[in-house]
Amino acid sequence: MKKDLMIIATGRMRNELAVNRLNYYKKYFNKVFTFTIDKEKKPFYENNIKYFPATYFNFLVRWLYYFLKLNTKNICYIKCEDPLLGGFFGVVFSKILNVPLVMRYNTDWKNIMRMGFKEKDVSYSKRLIRLLSYPLISLTYAMTIKHCAKIASISKSIAPKS
Repeated sequence: MKKDLMIIATGRMRNELAVNRLNYYKKYFNKVFTFTIDKEKKPFYENNIKYFPATYFNFLVRWLYYFLKLNTKNICYIKCEDPLLGGFFGVVFSKILNVPLVMRYNTDWKNIMRMGFKEKDVSYSKRLIRLLSYPLISLTYAMTIKHCAKIASISKSIAPKS
């Protein structure tokens, strides 16, 4: 019997590359649930994949609400598409469900944040936001690496760090 997969991503997951990846997962899993940042207001189905949307302003409450309402008994893996917001929720949900967490790392977020402080064409408000969020990002990044069962893909730039 096929099991279910939960994916947590901060991107919209509706571009061609993401849809191809999601369709690939459907071959191996009965149901695919995707927690995502999206403009939609309510959960919806697209290509037999259930999306649980939220915005950057309400994702904490919305994702927790969706998770608590979801029938999670058949979920056998949680896959996160980034080590930041998705990674945090991935760790929390995988601990609650006692299932493995698989991370997909392709971007060195900590380095991008560091570089953002030095960019000349970035406004001071964006620099301040990056400065204030850097400790949270560093903590979340370390937490997801520590608790994930497997790193599914990784960029060459962060492979030695992981």
